Amino acid sequence: MEDVLCGRSGSRGAGLTFEPSKPRSNSHKQPKKDREHFRSSLVSIILQQESDTGKTVVEDSQPPTCGSPTATEKDILRYYYYIRNGIDTEHVAAMEDSWLENVLELVPSHLKRLTRTIELLSDEMRDDYLLSVKKAIVDFVLRDPRENNEDKVKDLPPHRAEMEVVPKPWNRSFLHAQKRMQDKLHSINLTMLQVLDLWHVHFKKMRLIDIEEFHNRQESMELSVFQHLVTRHIECAKDILLKKQVRQEKGRQWFPEVQHIYYQGNKRKLVPSNSNTAKLQSFFNCVAALMTGQLQSLVLDSTLDYTHLISQNPLSVRAYEHPGFVLRLILDGKDIKFEPEFKDFEVVLLNVYDIMLKSVSLVPRVETKLYSEWPGAQTGGFLKPIVLPEILEAQQEEVRRVVWLESAGPREHVHLYDKYASLVSHQAEEDVEHFLRKQNSFQEIMIEVTRYQQLADQIQYNSSKVVRLGLFEVHAHELIRSLVKRAEGLRQKLVARMLEDHQKLNKKLCDEFEKIAEKALSTPPNTQELMELKAYVEKVEATEMPVLEKKLADSKTRLCFLVDYVTFSPVDMRLNRQTFQWNTRMPSIFEEHRQIRRDKTEQYQSGLKLRCERFNEELESYSKQVEEFLTFGDLSEISKYLKKAQALNSKLEAAMDKIDGFNLEEESFGWPVTQYPLRKKVQDRLLPFLRLYETACEFQGQHRKWVHGPLSAVNPDKVEGDVGNYWRALYKLEKGFQDCPKALHIATKVKAEVEAFKENIPIVQVLCNPGLRDRHWEAMSTVVGFPLRPADEGACVARFLPLRLEVHLPKFEGISESASKEYSLEKAMEKMSLEWGDMELSLLPYRETGTSILSSVDDVQMLLDDHIVKTQTMRGSPFIKPFEAEIRDWEGKLLLLQEILDEWLKVQSTWLYLEPIFSSPDIMAQMPEEGRRFTAVDKNWRETMKQVSLDKHVLAVVAIDKMLEKLKKSNELLELILKGLNEYLERKRLFFPRFFFLSNDELLEILSETKDPTRVQPHFKKCFEGVANVVFTDVLDITHMMSSEGEVVELLDIISTSKARGQVEKWLLELEMGMMTSLRKVIGEAIEAYPKDLRINFVRAWPGQTVLCVSQVYWTTDIHAAIVSGPQALGAYLEQNNRQIDDIVTLVRGKLSKQNRVTLGALVVLDVHGRDVLAMLVQKGIRDENDFEWLSQLRYYWLEDQLQTKMINAGLAYGYEYLGNTLRLVITPLTDRCYRTLFGALHLHLGGAPEGPAGTPYHIRAVAEELAPERGFLPAASEKHGNWGSSLEMHTKPWVRARARRDYWEKLKPASGRPKCPSMSEPDSWGVTKGHADLMQQREATSKEQLKSLFEKAKARH
Repeated sequence: MEDVLCGRSGSRGAGLTFEPSKPRSNSHKQPKKDREHFRSSLVSIILQQESDTGKTVVEDSQPPTCGSPTATEKDILRYYYYIRNGIDTEHVAAMEDSWLENVLELVPSHLKRLTRTIELLSDEMRDDYLLSVKKAIVDFVLRDPRENNEDKVKDLPPHRAEMEVVPKPWNRSFLHAQKRMQDKLHSINLTMLQVLDLWHVHFKKMRLIDIEEFHNRQESMELSVFQHLVTRHIECAKDILLKKQVRQEKGRQWFPEVQHIYYQGNKRKLVPSNSNTAKLQSFFNCVAALMTGQLQSLVLDSTLDYTHLISQNPLSVRAYEHPGFVLRLILDGKDIKFEPEFKDFEVVLLNVYDIMLKSVSLVPRVETKLYSEWPGAQTGGFLKPIVLPEILEAQQEEVRRVVWLESAGPREHVHLYDKYASLVSHQAEEDVEHFLRKQNSFQEIMIEVTRYQQLADQIQYNSSKVVRLGLFEVHAHELIRSLVKRAEGLRQKLVARMLEDHQKLNKKLCDEFEKIAEKALSTPPNTQELMELKAYVEKVEATEMPVLEKKLADSKTRLCFLVDYVTFSPVDMRLNRQTFQWNTRMPSIFEEHRQIRRDKTEQYQSGLKLRCERFNEELESYSKQVEEFLTFGDLSEISKYLKKAQALNSKLEAAMDKIDGFNLEEESFGWPVTQYPLRKKVQDRLLPFLRLYETACEFQGQHRKWVHGPLSAVNPDKVEGDVGNYWRALYKLEKGFQDCPKALHIATKVKAEVEAFKENIPIVQVLCNPGLRDRHWEAMSTVVGFPLRPADEGACVARFLPLRLEVHLPKFEGISESASKEYSLEKAMEKMSLEWGDMELSLLPYRETGTSILSSVDDVQMLLDDHIVKTQTMRGSPFIKPFEAEIRDWEGKLLLLQEILDEWLKVQSTWLYLEPIFSSPDIMAQMPEEGRRFTAVDKNWRETMKQVSLDKHVLAVVAIDKMLEKLKKSNELLELILKGLNEYLERKRLFFPRFFFLSNDELLEILSETKDPTRVQPHFKKCFEGVANVVFTDVLDITHMMSSEGEVVELLDIISTSKARGQVEKWLLELEMGMMTSLRKVIGEAIEAYPKDLRINFVRAWPGQTVLCVSQVYWTTDIHAAIVSGPQALGAYLEQNNRQIDDIVTLVRGKLSKQNRVTLGALVVLDVHGRDVLAMLVQKGIRDENDFEWLSQLRYYWLEDQLQTKMINAGLAYGYEYLGNTLRLVITPLTDRCYRTLFGALHLHLGGAPEGPAGTPYHIRAVAEELAPERGFLPAASEKHGNWGSSLEMHTKPWVRARARRDYWEKLKPASGRPKCPSMSEPDSWGVTKGHADLMQQREATSKEQLKSLFEKAKARH
């Protein structure tokens, strides 16, 4: 301070710095006498100044006033004058800029725009600060050092004056406490205040992470970049906290300065002495606590700022706290993925908290650096700032929440690429592959190529590559590149196919041009090919060239399209060039072809003329050859004549072909067609001779075979036909050769030979009969008197012709006919035997039994039936006697086979039925006798099938030893087994009568699996009305029963299936009794609970059947009580019923479980019916419990812990049969009538059954129409009674036609199920029944007059 006044102080830098500062000299360090000397010198200077000037300071600084100032005023004026002018401002420290910045931060942002005003106010603050510093200096100088605060007289208020004189017994303890605090309370130590001042002045705003850098950053960050920046910031903060720097470096270090403070404090005796270890330890523990708190505040502020950097503070005015994290979209296989993933962001962002905590955990305790051997080493060498896990977890959870909340934007952004899903999932690739597998036109492929090109362009140019979405900046460059690459790949694949197709088509086009050119320039070898070539070229020019030109235009279109997508190879370019060059060469090729054609036409015309002249000469020579046949008359040379005639005929046929060729050439050249009549004339002349020679030669050849060939080779029927044909042909030729004697001679002679052989045909037919056997030859030998049987197989007809057998021909014919009949029977028997030779039985393996069964016997049975009929027919023939023994044996074999098949199939069907049954050990144990019998049958069956499998031929079965006897014995045993089985099942059914509801197969399935009670589950529904399943425990005990709707009811007693020892009927009977007992118990408990709970709660807490029963019991009881109390009570109970229905309807409209909804649906039906009955009782004024209107209703009573039902004078005990939780149909008057009738019948131990049509569709439709406002539409069937049912007049049923009137539909009141609606629809009261004469249908439709008459009758009746 003295330096300031004397002008010796050095300048001080303004602003907040992190350089460690040297401790400055303070006034209290100077000796007391120096201060007194300083003050006296300053006063002397002031007084001297006043005396030198000759006037007071006040006079010099103040304007003249009207009155003279007092001494006090002069002192005050002099005091302020010294403040303004007496202090050298050059040596006074200016106001630090950081203080001004702190002030400006408190200024609202909208006022910071007033820059001029802010500058004026800033200058004013600096002046006020400078004035305050000067005043402090003057006050310090003018202060009397001898002045002591304790010596001052306290100016106490009146109410405190009394306290000064009263004794103060507590003053000693106060002074003791004060001294103890000064000694023990280290937190008020001056060094502590300096450390606090150091932290709050220089390090209060320091953060482990520089948030402002992220605020000011413009470019988005990669996650790795963010991680690097955070790490660098934390390292810098650690350097500021811990490291020492050279003096010239700008900045301050916290720990070195703290160390310096305590180093200086130790010198100034502010730190306890080393001699008092405990106090020293306590002091530095306080220091550690202070520094730990500062580090802790640093961590808390840093983590909070970091959290607000990620999760924006609601008070922040920034659009974003940071430039955003780079989130890249990449295409990975068939999925679009984020890189980095959101989990990576979460891990990295949360890991920053751990890094910040670790960074402040490495600060050493200051005493470890001040003392080389610190005695309190047990406290540890480092500060341990603690951040509560709750605080850290809350901030981490906030960051985690923000990450996943902000991830919704990028995830939603990905859906923008859903339109490219086919590219992402490779579906487009499959579509292209499938598209390319088909035959597609170039235009179709071009459309696809354009589509994929447009798709690639759309992806590349229309997609947003960078989008800021909250926390993230989504970069889609890689995804877009990948999608474009895939789209272009598919486009390229299509283009490759287009190029391939284009080259193929060009190659084909070149081949077609080359083929046309090659053929057009070829030289035709003859006239026909010349004409064909001419026609071909003309056709090409007329039809094919326009087509090829169109194909060429298409090729040009393809080429123009492909140029934009393909770089052609030299081969492709050469092929494209050749394709178009061929088109330009074709006109010259066609002109060259025409020149060739003109030259060849002249050449072939001259050749044709020459060949026609030579052909005429050939025909003349043929005519001369025909004339030679007139001279041929030797029958022995007939073969030679035939060869010459055939050769000439062949030449004439060839001449005809030549004529056709000549005519074609003439027509080609446009010449008139030349006729050649000489050829036809020559051929007509030749044909009679040819036929004569052919007939004669053929007869001679056949005659030799018939007469000299073996008898077995001659077919008598064919011989007779051929001879007739020869005779007729010769007869005609004989007439045609009247002008040719030699040919006539040959024809007459051959005809005579035919006639001569014709007389022997009857004997040939007898001798050559294939049915002749030894007995027939012996019979014929007996007729002629000598043996006729041929001695060897080579005998011929020529041997018998000389024997003159014609006289015995009538007898021979009879013997031959018998032989023919017997032969046909013999052949028929052989045929039947051959048909059975290939017939085999079809055997199929039966499951895993190791044996087989007979299959597909239809073909065998059909053939067997056919052969039995044939055999029996043949056995009745008069010609069967030679084969009678064989035919009887054959018939016996077939009949035996039939009987075996019948018994076999019968055994098989029964065995198939019983085999699964007796394969169960349980059945074998329960039916030992039947089991032994079945074992015998099974053994017999297996042996039989084994033998049959060795030889599967059908007739081989007959040869098996005692096959039929074994099968019959098996059938007898099987009948006994079936009888025993039926008796066994009957016993089971009598023990548990509900088994009568099951078929034999179902019952046997249950009885065959007694070790597994769960096998009964599928059959519960048939045995019990409402039980669909039961609940088994691990030890197969039954604890609950379950309905088809899923309602579960607990059984009163647990039923043990194991105690029944496999007897299913026993535990089923126990289940039946348990069901009834449990249901009775539940109903009893529900009756007790009903009055104790609200009805709307009761109906939801109990099983459906229980709710209905209990509701009916209390309905009956309450009506009895109301009738006894009088009409008013009955009316009040009616209102109560209506309220109960309203409550149930309200429940139904709310949220209910499926079971409760079904229960309430059935309850509404019963409540509405009960309400209608009650309304009827009120309407009719019922006052007596025994009134028929009340007694005729179905009533429930709980009497002596049993539920009873009554109706009229009949009563039945409630059966306690569990019915499940099912819906109820609407109760109609017909329902009540059925109830009364059946109730009375059962009461009298009789039975009954309802009969007749339901007749409900009309009422159902009426109900649907009634509910149309709620449903929002009318049923489709409503159109049937449009115009009051007029369309029903055409109905075929007369009782339906009677409803075709308005009155019926207007008065119809359906039971819609609404609150207060009738429970029963009113019946049609037209008074005419179905069979009434008025409704007898006599025409197609009832007339309007008949309907009108009918309605009038109905009105009259009512």
